[in-house]
Amino acid sequence: MKAWVRQKAGDVRKRGTKKASWYVHWKEPDGTRRARCCGAGAKAKQEADKLAAQMHASLLAGTYTGDPSLVLWSAFIAEYKRVELRKKGDWHASGILATIKKFEQHMKPRTLSQISTKFVDEYVSRRGRDRGMKPGSTVSPATINADLRNLKLVFKVAHEWGQLENPPRIRMVKAPYRIKRYVTPEHFAAMFAAAEKMTAPVVPNTTACDYWRALISFAFVTGWRINEILNIRRDDVNFESGQIVARWDDSKGKRDELIYVPQSLLDLLKPVWQNFSERPLEWTKSRRTIYDPFRKLQTLAGINLHCEESHEHTAACHVYGFHDFRRGFATNNASTLSPAQLQRLMKHSDFSTTQRYINYAKVMTERPNVFVPEVLNQNSGNHDSGNRAGSR
Repeated sequence: MKAWVRQKAGDVRKRGTKKASWYVHWKEPDGTRRARCCGAGAKAKQEADKLAAQMHASLLAGTYTGDPSLVLWSAFIAEYKRVELRKKGDWHASGILATIKKFEQHMKPRTLSQISTKFVDEYVSRRGRDRGMKPGSTVSPATINADLRNLKLVFKVAHEWGQLENPPRIRMVKAPYRIKRYVTPEHFAAMFAAAEKMTAPVVPNTTACDYWRALISFAFVTGWRINEILNIRRDDVNFESGQIVARWDDSKGKRDELIYVPQSLLDLLKPVWQNFSERPLEWTKSRRTIYDPFRKLQTLAGINLHCEESHEHTAACHVYGFHDFRRGFATNNASTLSPAQLQRLMKHSDFSTTQRYINYAKVMTERPNVFVPEVLNQNSGNHDSGNRAGSR
């Protein structure tokens, strides 16, 4: 097992020593001979010598994994799915798989050696023209950035496996910063009252009203993700101590958490716990079907939010999503909880995620005491006096 550098005799006779290409030759552990062209010239000779030394060292050390330029994209992805995706949660893994599918549809990569910064930039350009979820829209910058984060993870593994020499530079798409929605206490109260008009789901030994009040109250008070709420097991709630266990296998953070909840929430959970299901809050049908009844609940509550996006609006544009409860939890509690407490309760594995929620809460709730010139205060006072005088 060795590696060496040479020029082909035929190329030297035809083009001369200076213009003939330099090749790195080596034998793989199974005896297969390989060659790789590094180009012509003195600089190419230096690159060939460097590559030959690396190949020779890896062959002697037993760390050789093959020539990166020969690794097929399909073979790498098959191995990635078998080895790496098993380490991810179901939700994360499905997102990575969806990104890989879109990347293959647009770019049709054959080998890993094709992957470059320009290659990824071209994918961003093509992906940006895809149809969005709303009629008349294209995919948002946030969706493209989510794809890029997933691709970065995939390329990192390829590099660590020795199959991608130079990982491409991932340049995120600049996305406009918009003030996001969060469920306000007033709108929560309206939904809580409107729950008495709901007829679905049909749950044994309880009512649809009890179910919805328990579900939205749990989301508003704890800030848990909707999948985590629907997966709560019967034995995870201790009605005597007021403790609820969040299981690691239902959480993105992959760790157990123990939290205390107020007695008022426990009182709302008790009627639903009478259905004797292993997961009392589990949606009775496919989880995708929970969004239509949730939209109906908000319609009954008189909620009609303004949508600033430039697309053909649908009913979903004017109501909250379940994640807006989570944002509302952070906004309502960021000023009273320590950052560490907020991170633990929201079950974030990375504090930078919690920090984004804290920054958003400051934008929405802080009222900075800015300097106001005296002339403005005087003018405001005169204006108020005139209004009061005219109202008599």
